[in-house]
Amino acid sequence: MNSGLLLNLMFSNHENHDIPIAGHLIFKTFQQISERFYWDRMGRDVKFWIRSCKSCVAKKALDAKRNGLLKPILVSKPHEIVGLNFYGPLPKTKTGY
Repeated sequence: MNSGLLLNLMFSNHENHDIPIAGHLIFKTFQQISERFYWDRMGRDVKFWIRSCKSCVAKKALDAKRNGLLKPILVSKPHEIVGLNFYGPLPKTKTGY
């Protein structure tokens, strides 16, 4: 496959992951590309592309840090403790939300 076309294809299937909540996954990117295209050594090329992506490498480094084991919080009645997760700020969408 033409290397310029290959580069364009990989970028177009991989560029949307640069948002903060993206997964940076080799398998998912490979799956998306393989639904429409095939070439020899496609898996190797996708793996190389993602491993050379600065966003993916940074995300992988953050994920590699392991925390200690979780410890359950014991409660005596339902809804005694409520947990919330907040995430933001998120980038605005094309429609301004």
